[in-house]
Amino acid sequence: MSLQPFIIRIKTQQGEDVDWTVQAPRLTYSDVLEVIAQALQNNVSNTFEYEDDDGDRIIVSSEAEMQAMMSFYMSIMEECSNSGKMAPPLTLYPRVNNAGKRNFHGLTINTRPVESSLVQKADSGVVLGTGHRHDAELREILANGTVSFSFYQ
Repeated sequence: MSLQPFIIRIKTQQGEDVDWTVQAPRLTYSDVLEVIAQALQNNVSNTFEYEDDDGDRIIVSSEAEMQAMMSFYMSIMEECSNSGKMAPPLTLYPRVNNAGKRNFHGLTINTRPVESSLVQKADSGVVLGTGHRHDAELREILANGTVSFSFYQ
């Protein structure tokens, strides 16, 4: 069977599909990752998935898994060619690594000092009763969540 060009469809998280026409007789894992990186622009992906005959997503994370995926797709292409149908594109789902973007919820921390007149004192109900200097400071921390600089000295 002569290898004819085929289409790899890359599904992005933005809902856009990027079609890539492949004519290479041997496609490598690094080739696919390079094209995925171009399609995703600012995100990083070291693995991707495809769907098998049962609709299960199979993770591809190495050259060996890549060759298994290509064997699977080549068998689909051959079946379609024998029946006179056009082969569907090979659809890939990149697995985006969000480790680079640590604050993806947009949380912020107030680092301004709190004025003591605005802090409400509350009794935590915890009895420490050892008479040490830190007991009062621990009660302060438990009551309103503030730590004075002197506590660390």
